Amino acid sequence: MSLSSVSCCHILFCAIVSYFAEACETERGRSVFGELVAAYLFLAGVGAGGIAAASLADLLFVKAPFGAAAASSVAEAPAAERLVSLVLAAALGALAMGIGCLVADLGRIDRVLALFFTPAFTLMNVGAWALAALLAVGAVLGAVAFYQGWLG
Repeated sequence: MSLSSVSCCHILFCAIVSYFAEACETERGRSVFGELVAAYLFLAGVGAGGIAAASLADLLFVKAPFGAAAASSVAEAPAAERLVSLVLAAALGALAMGIGCLVADLGRIDRVLALFFTPAFTLMNVGAWALAALLAVGAVLGAVAFYQGWLG
């Protein structure tokens, strides 16, 4: 990616986060969600959708061999397999940044631990566990997508 495309992506991301933060304002002008929450929701959603789309495309269209029969590197793989691997890597990055925004919004490590280990059944707990599980599964999928030729 060139520097201009990276700066355009950064400007687009900032505009999307600002839009979501402003769209959630109350009638008194106070925001329901902060910018970190809007970034967390956007990035985690993009990451989850990207992992789902890459996994589905890999199962339905790519059907790449696994193990010793796989290509030895991503560069030697067919174009469709490289595209799926790139989308998976970008989705994992977006998901990790979304989780980082959630942790930054919580502010302290004890709040993060309480989010995971509080016995109460809330949407925040379920969402945090879902993001953690998806990140773990996505990391395994990413490792298989990029290193399957070396495993054989």
